Amino acid sequence: MGWRVKLEIRWAITVFFAAAIVFAVTSLVLLDSGSDSNTIAADSSDFNNSPTEIAAATTTSIQVSTEQDSISTQLLASPSTVLPEPESTTTLAETTTTTAPDKFATFTPNEFRDLFDPSTLPNLQPIDSPQAITGNSEADTHIRSLAEARGYSLRPIPVDSLGSVNNLKLQPRALIAWQDMSAAAEAQGVDLRLISGLRLPEAQKNLFLTQLNRVTTNYSQIPSGQYDSQIQEILNTSAIPGYSKHHTGYAIDIASDSNDLKDFINTNGYDWISANNFENAKEYGFIPSYPEGADSQGPLPEAWEYVWVGQDALLN
Repeated sequence: MGWRVKLEIRWAITVFFAAAIVFAVTSLVLLDSGSDSNTIAADSSDFNNSPTEIAAATTTSIQVSTEQDSISTQLLASPSTVLPEPESTTTLAETTTTTAPDKFATFTPNEFRDLFDPSTLPNLQPIDSPQAITGNSEADTHIRSLAEARGYSLRPIPVDSLGSVNNLKLQPRALIAWQDMSAAAEAQGVDLRLISGLRLPEAQKNLFLTQLNRVTTNYSQIPSGQYDSQIQEILNTSAIPGYSKHHTGYAIDIASDSNDLKDFINTNGYDWISANNFENAKEYGFIPSYPEGADSQGPLPEAWEYVWVGQDALLN
């Protein structure tokens, strides 16, 4: 053989062995890849995520999406459809409370003064003519003019008999209200005691004259005005006969801890009855008869005197 033939044979043998080596290496790589795939599949099965389950989850997602699209289509086709209100997610901290309105109205001193209207109360009749005071007509006219100028007015008297408690008479409604109010106070440890109820004009005349006679018994000098300042002092605390709210049987004088009327303002009884614009008095239909701050009401303020007007007149 020539040298050219020998060279070609050697080259063919070399190519053959090279191809065999490449084939063997490729086979080994493919075998390793298959082994890795099996390992991954085995590891995944440990978490129960089989291909079947993944397929099922995918199907469910598609179904939900389809249902939502269907609902959207229906709503667009029916514009009048109303979506259901979402459930409230308001927390306790976000809730608000509404305060109930006050049961009773709040009154100024002058409004308290004007609330007592005997014409609206039962079992009363007007006095036909003013009660004599001194028996001297000119002196009596002068005294009345002084009293009326400061706010005193003629009061009616009861028609029929009244109720009685501890020998003190009151109109039946005022009597029941007083008993209920004093019992409520007692239940809260507060002492309230009734000092005065009905006082008719004749009894009022005796009270007024007792004080006037300390000033003068010469009544003929009264019209001149020389005793006006002294008479005004008496009118600070005492009505003239016919002009007292006690004539009606709806007025009461009350004390606490003792029988001292003037000390009532300094007691727990006054604190209890006057709190919150006299709410405890209003609860039983009473109001202050001569409150602090009122204009032209007759006497000076009297913390111890109250009049019954009925709860209905005091409600909001």
